[in-house]
Amino acid sequence: MRRILLVAAAALPLLVLAVTTGLGTTTSQAAAPKKAAAIAEAKMAAAMAYSGQVDGKPAKNLESLEKWTRALTGESRKDVRPSSPEFALPKDGKAQPLSNQKRAELQTRYLPFEQVTDYYCGPATVMSMLHFLGATEAKIKNHDGGIDRLNGDPVHDQRLLAGDFWLATEKYNGTMWGEGYVPFALNGFLGTDWYVLEGTPNVGGDLTKDKALAAIRYDTDRGYPVAENVLYSPETYYPAGFWPGITYMHWDTVFGHYKEGNGRQMVQIGQVYHSPTLPFERYQSIPWDVHWDAIGKWYGIVW
Repeated sequence: MRRILLVAAAALPLLVLAVTTGLGTTTSQAAAPKKAAAIAEAKMAAAMAYSGQVDGKPAKNLESLEKWTRALTGESRKDVRPSSPEFALPKDGKAQPLSNQKRAELQTRYLPFEQVTDYYCGPATVMSMLHFLGATEAKIKNHDGGIDRLNGDPVHDQRLLAGDFWLATEKYNGTMWGEGYVPFALNGFLGTDWYVLEGTPNVGGDLTKDKALAAIRYDTDRGYPVAENVLYSPETYYPAGFWPGITYMHWDTVFGHYKEGNGRQMVQIGQVYHSPTLPFERYQSIPWDVHWDAIGKWYGIVW
């Protein structure tokens, strides 16, 4: 990583090596915070209703919540084409839990791109999500008045996204949480306001374990990957490709969920990083009870 430093971990008696892959707090270019807050509230209401339905508790108001969310975010506009229309809200307006077959089909399409530098976890995360969503041309002009385009090359696309206009990764040696660099970049290419920050109490938010799972279920079942700002450390756990004993402050993605036969809830992580001395495992299924700590003890999700 570009920045390697020793930090004191309050829960540990010794110093641990911390790897900063791109987190922090700062001010971004994201606009209309009141609108973003309204969208986040509407999405969470719809997500909680949908999650209940997935668990077998039909919600009478799910269809209206779904339509209101899409109207607020601009996703209901005729000029917005979902990348996976078969996973969007049916024409009859009745939102139903995704079948296992459709969920599996959706998940096979997702490709997480490996970060091209040791501090590009943010650009790699955003590139992976936009590539899946089919968003290659920005819908807003950059600082120079031009339109930025992604071409699928990890070096080109991640460097572009790491620039000051989008994620400011180069400026800060990492992609900050702040007030919305990641949702700004995602929405700037999608042309809608779908993606919003949902922070844990660590950053003044109220994201809980139940809300986070509901958000993941809601977005991934509709074909929207979720970005997460996580902590992999002795306090949480280590995915494949991460060295134990090191504290990683990191961006990566969640692209799916399912239940095992024993009823244990699993989330599917699209990983963008691995140590150069360990294998790169893009796709990892992690028990939700384990993975939540990585979110809950750090900053939150962008969904």
